[in-house]
Amino acid sequence: METKSNKKTITIVVIVLAAAIIGSGAYYGYNRWQQQRLVSQYYQALYGTGASGVAGLLGGGTGGLSADAIKAMADLQAEEEAKQEAEDAADEAEEAAKTPKQKYNEAEAAYLSGNVSPLFDQVARSDVEAIFGECKIIVSTIGYFGTEGFAVQIMVPEKVTAESFDKLTQRFTAQGYVSSYGEITNDSGIMMLVKDDGASLTLSFDVDGDEQGITIMYSVNE
Repeated sequence: METKSNKKTITIVVIVLAAAIIGSGAYYGYNRWQQQRLVSQYYQALYGTGASGVAGLLGGGTGGLSADAIKAMADLQAEEEAKQEAEDAADEAEEAAKTPKQKYNEAEAAYLSGNVSPLFDQVARSDVEAIFGECKIIVSTIGYFGTEGFAVQIMVPEKVTAESFDKLTQRFTAQGYVSSYGEITNDSGIMMLVKDDGASLTLSFDVDGDEQGITIMYSVNE
């Protein structure tokens, strides 16, 4: 049996094939545009500007990134990381060059809630300032164990040493506190003190954590 095709049928087939080819090309073109846009966004995020000639970085027939493009991106990433490392090193050097007094002046005092500030003033401030001249609370809790109390970290305008820490603890033992545990080395120390009236006081420092910081915890148990 002879199969006959008319002009109308041939025209429909040609239109369908053309649409498929054009559609494929459009999809490929869209993929390349999408890749260009994503790479441009990548450069924008890293460097604050779009990649110059980013379209030229895309590979050929597959529509993927070329080896040169990947290497260029890796080189720029390495350059940016080296720049960041240099900036971090410069910041660290600048911070290390500051005196303890400068660091103290730049530190922000913590927000104090409840009766932490007046209780700290009553229990410890005068003794701390007798040794270090001044202090500021940089970390504070809402309260501490017992009917009343506080836990704070204070900053002083000099490096805390085993000698200065020992002098501070001696001021409290002179007020009637008795040591229940104590250990002091060149770099750290802790002293737990108690009174007959149920008050307990713990002092500690660690130069590895903060060379100008002292942690003070106080509570009164009935």
